[in-house]
Amino acid sequence: MKKQPHHATTPMLLERTPGNTLDIDRTINQFLHSLGHDDPTTHFYTALRQLFVIVNHVLWENKLPDDVLFAVNVRRGAVGHYASARWQHKAGDCADEIAFNGGYLRQEGGLQFIQTFVHECCHHWQFHCGTPGKRGYHNKEFAAEMRRVGLEPINVGAGPGKDTGTRVSDKIIEGGAVAVLYQRLIAAGFEVTWAHAVQQTNQSPDQDESIRRKKRASKTPYSCPACQLNAWAKPGVALVCGECATQLVEHSA
Repeated sequence: MKKQPHHATTPMLLERTPGNTLDIDRTINQFLHSLGHDDPTTHFYTALRQLFVIVNHVLWENKLPDDVLFAVNVRRGAVGHYASARWQHKAGDCADEIAFNGGYLRQEGGLQFIQTFVHECCHHWQFHCGTPGKRGYHNKEFAAEMRRVGLEPINVGAGPGKDTGTRVSDKIIEGGAVAVLYQRLIAAGFEVTWAHAVQQTNQSPDQDESIRRKKRASKTPYSCPACQLNAWAKPGVALVCGECATQLVEHSA
């Protein structure tokens, strides 16, 4: 069941010109300096909160539910993820999770982080305002929303032109809303000053996916035709079952 979005802690403060065009610069400055940040924890999570409020105002006209909790992980290759109703308050209220890999926060001057942030916010939008695909599937509705906010969806490993699937990355559309918002944020002084010191990487998500494919290829499955014993090894090796002395059969990935 979809939760009804509410905005109990974030007032509607969209600034628009007489022509009904959102004043992005005024909106950014309105929220960028609204909270203090002295210690590392407050500084870090204040930046995430500020970015969410700004992105919500600029790209979704404050339609995204405010019930979201930010988390950080350092799992290599996972730039970010979204999980609906991952957290629950003792009173019973639920909050969705948006998590980021701490090693990617400052890549490309923060550009990759901001596009990942918007990607996960698209999931947040779809879970509450649209119809999400089953088990993490990025469907056509998700692809359309990504393009609307200035991101081109790309199915990782499926070749050009495929914009749906379980593993979907993205690239910034030149002149699109995310590209414009990034430039305005940087000009206003927004930055995530803390990033994971050990896990930072210069590799792109596509390079990480290539590494994962090579690792998967080195773990070829084998099975014993007699007792159904299973094993994994490099392709082309000769394995013999220790139970019945039968050579295991290699299965192509």
